[in-house]
Amino acid sequence: MTKEHFHYFIELQSESAAALSRIEENNLRRAKALETINRLRDWLHTQGLEDKVSTMSPTMFGQVHITCASDVMNRIRNNDFVPIVTVRQGNMRNYRAS
Repeated sequence: MTKEHFHYFIELQSESAAALSRIEENNLRRAKALETINRLRDWLHTQGLEDKVSTMSPTMFGQVHITCASDVMNRIRNNDFVPIVTVRQGNMRNYRAS
């Protein structure tokens, strides 16, 4: 069986009101992305959706890069536990399920 997974880039809401350098801001964004990934992993486990996600990682600019089935991304978008500003879709990735 071949499942289609898509690349998504999730931009998270910034909590910083102070004027920070670009490097400090990126470091804070990456830390928030890692925290969000951990929350997503827990949520995916409780929902039984781990097998529908191939990868999750922070980008250098503090976004969450996730490769998953489109229905998983729809569920993430419809929940309020992730402070999403925008989601951009990348290219498709096919893989053979085990």
